[in-house]
Amino acid sequence: KILEMAGRWKEAFESLREETAANDSIVNVILINSMQGYRDELTIYDLERKSAKARTITLSIIIVLLLLLITALAYITSSRHRHMKQLKRAYERAMESDKMKAAFIQNMSHEVRTPLNVITGFAQILADPELDSDAKGRKDMAQMMLKNTHIITNQIDTMLELSINEASGAASKDDAVVLNKLLKEVLQENESDVAPGVAITLDTSLDDDFQLQTNKLMLRRMVNALLDNAIKNTTEGHITLKASTDQANLNIVVEDTGSGIPADQLDNIFERFVTTDSSSSGLGLSICREVVSLMGGRIRLKSELGKGTIVWIIIP
Repeated sequence: KILEMAGRWKEAFESLREETAANDSIVNVILINSMQGYRDELTIYDLERKSAKARTITLSIIIVLLLLLITALAYITSSRHRHMKQLKRAYERAMESDKMKAAFIQNMSHEVRTPLNVITGFAQILADPELDSDAKGRKDMAQMMLKNTHIITNQIDTMLELSINEASGAASKDDAVVLNKLLKEVLQENESDVAPGVAITLDTSLDDDFQLQTNKLMLRRMVNALLDNAIKNTTEGHITLKASTDQANLNIVVEDTGSGIPADQLDNIFERFVTTDSSSSGLGLSICREVVSLMGGRIRLKSELGKGTIVWIIIP
């Protein structure tokens, strides 16, 4: 201003330019410092953001691991609980099996001991040097001994056969069986064991030349077992062996008017070693179920306590 008032315009201009340059320099320094502060704050913010992100990721991983740990613990606990229940059921089945086996052994001991006693008794009579008996009497005793020997052999063969069939899991079907002939033979074999006054008959709708490709031994054992079971439990009325066919199956039925089976025991009567208070099944029905299963068939049962039992065998 002084140089302007003095009229020294050139010097005034230079002085104004220098002052402006100085002011601009100060402003630039302030701006630069301000921008550096902003950059520092941005750097700090970025570091804090990255740190927060890292903490979030770490926390998320920890939460996921905790959830996995909780899930694993829950699974282990559930599996252990389920395993303990299975062990408990297995233990209960084992205990029940032991009881059944004890009952089965008692039943089989009785079934084997009875014919053994007959054989032993007749053997002692025949061995008596003072025996005074005619040829017919000795023949009758010998036939009774042979019959009871056959009963024992049949019981043992049946148990062995079941064991072998269960191990192999299959049954051969190489025999061409004439059904009516086989059924008549089995019926005749069992007639002598029927209680007095009980009628045992064959009712078949099959032609006499009707044949089935199957396992003859197993089929015979199965029908024998059904008739034996009916004979043991029928003291009056009748026992009827029936046979018929439909489009695809052979149907064999044994119907009796015996003691029958209680309704609450129908579901487990096919189990091995099972007997009821009102009837004795021995291995009969269990044998039939095993044999029918090996032959690809099925078994059905209907019974009423005190009125009798009907067993259906359905073979493809």
